[in-house]
Amino acid sequence: MRTTWPAELPFVVRLSVRDFLPGGWSLEDTIRLVPLLADDGADLVDCTSGGIARPETRPTGPAWHAPYAHAVRRETGVPTAAVGKITTLEQAEQLLAEGACDLVLMGRALLVDPMLPARHDHSLAPAPYQRALATTTVGPDDGHLPPVIFFAVLQEGRWPPGPA
Repeated sequence: MRTTWPAELPFVVRLSVRDFLPGGWSLEDTIRLVPLLADDGADLVDCTSGGIARPETRPTGPAWHAPYAHAVRRETGVPTAAVGKITTLEQAEQLLAEGACDLVLMGRALLVDPMLPARHDHSLAPAPYQRALATTTVGPDDGHLPPVIFFAVLQEGRWPPGPA
């Protein structure tokens, strides 16, 4: 991998740590594979799991892939990323503090609220946004639509929102 990928850039591999199929790919298989990937230049493994079994049989819940990231990190020493219904910065901070992973990746929570980290810590926002964040609040009673509702309204092609 490192023969074609620049050494100054991180090489991240996303793995389906388990596929939840009888006799299929397992956590133990992943733990055997990850050191080989690291030997070939992988810097971090993004630990997810397959949803290919039908009907769906995998468990879900808050931060539900984090135990896989923790097991891979503990057993291989290779840095890992946790994903899967991590919806608050408090969850992310707890996972990092507990050593469950080295990186937290938040998908849907940031699609709904891209400024979530910046509102949590204004220094994370680009400079032009820091002053606005320090002087503005967005809440349920301020007359603004939450981003997900605004998106849904635009998807339906209605503005202003209300009965069709």
